[in-house]
Amino acid sequence: MRLRPLFLMFFLLVAPCLQAAQPSPQEWLDVRGKELLKVLSEKNTKQRFAKTLRLADNVFNSKELSRLALGRFWIEFSDEQKAKYSDIFLKYFVVTYASSPLPLDSVSFKIGKSVPSGKDILVRTTVAWNTEENALQKDMQAEAPQNNGKTAIDLVFALRKTNDGYYIRDFQMEGKSVLLFLRGKMEKEYTSCEYSPDKMIEEMQKKIKTAVANADTMDKMRAQRTKPKTKAIKTQK
Repeated sequence: MRLRPLFLMFFLLVAPCLQAAQPSPQEWLDVRGKELLKVLSEKNTKQRFAKTLRLADNVFNSKELSRLALGRFWIEFSDEQKAKYSDIFLKYFVVTYASSPLPLDSVSFKIGKSVPSGKDILVRTTVAWNTEENALQKDMQAEAPQNNGKTAIDLVFALRKTNDGYYIRDFQMEGKSVLLFLRGKMEKEYTSCEYSPDKMIEEMQKKIKTAVANADTMDKMRAQRTKPKTKAIKTQK
């Protein structure tokens, strides 16, 4: 019984420190954004898959995101099918859109002010680099503004606060919601599998296994394409 007042006193003393230790939305996003750019530039595909998956698992709520991405078809899945689908959702997303390394050059990562929006916190961000578009941007058909050879993407992140930070609930790329984009992709997968949850899950698993199995081959082919050509030296007779 005597320990309870001491525990309460200790909690009251450290609570302000714990609250102050929580990063701001901009600080949290700045760290995670730079981590993402770093892992996406990893040239080894298997390592890029693994690193991106670990980071995605930390910055997204995979269960919520997979459910929202499936939209109205979620109720057609059994509890077991929902669990299997949710388990592979991020893996499927990663092998689809991290299939090639992002060749970064002079990257700038500018984060704007945060604005509350219901339960979410909106943070506008601009990512710019001197290189080609990434796979997700191409697939969403986003037209990035060009300026002196520099490609830029405007992003608006919807962050949801947690006990120790935040997680990304959705983000807009050039005004287009990635969540709605993923929902469209999942609906196409589901309809192409004749509205069969088991068949859809099986097809997603196949694509994941194929991407991992072909990773080394794709790395070798990419290395050959980027290998500098040497000119033959002519000798005078």
